[in-house]
Amino acid sequence: MVKRWIVLAGVAIIGMAALWFFFLRSDNPDPVSLSDAVEAATDPTVVSETTLPEEAVDAGLDGTWTVLADDATFAGYRVGEELVGIGVTEAVGRTSDVTGSLELEGSTLTAVGIEVDMSSLRSDDNRRDGAMRQRALETGAFPTASFLLTQPIELGSVPTEGVSVTVTAIGDLTLHGATRPIEIPLEAQLVGNRIVVVGSVDVTYGDFGIDLPSAPVLVGVEDHGLIELQLTFSRP
Repeated sequence: MVKRWIVLAGVAIIGMAALWFFFLRSDNPDPVSLSDAVEAATDPTVVSETTLPEEAVDAGLDGTWTVLADDATFAGYRVGEELVGIGVTEAVGRTSDVTGSLELEGSTLTAVGIEVDMSSLRSDDNRRDGAMRQRALETGAFPTASFLLTQPIELGSVPTEGVSVTVTAIGDLTLHGATRPIEIPLEAQLVGNRIVVVGSVDVTYGDFGIDLPSAPVLVGVEDHGLIELQLTFSRP
């Protein structure tokens, strides 16, 4: 009898370990952070090196900076969900298909415009991606999301290499065809010939007319979640 209980206990432990490994273990990327963004922006395997034209160097930092289309740039979502037989987990979807620019004049950001291809968002589950495209974000009808700055951002001083700045971007967020005012906390840093920006903001999906996705395996999804940004800008 004792040996039987030992065997059963061993099977239970192995089963719990397998459940953790295949279902509860998360390979989701960490939340955005400025330190990770700076590391990515200086990693030659992630971004390609660019050289500023001489006239751009002579002009200082003023002018237009555009989003670099590489793995150091992405936008996406982070939301809690509950799955049948598994419990509460976190879903993360991202895309590097981001375009846009910012205008810098001295210590002031005078304009920022960002656009994201929502149809290219990918998570770790194709079924979730399909539900987001077809029933939640409806990317066939609303393929892009965008942010447009409506108030200049005063940085306090001209950006300095290696010195981080914390600001709030006030503007209009367009998502699922609806435009709403929003304030996004941001961190930024000048890194060589690049400007790195990260930020996240919690949004309520109902404010943008987004219906929560449903599926047989899905118990429920939180009615709000984070929009995350990691953007690397370079001079053209």
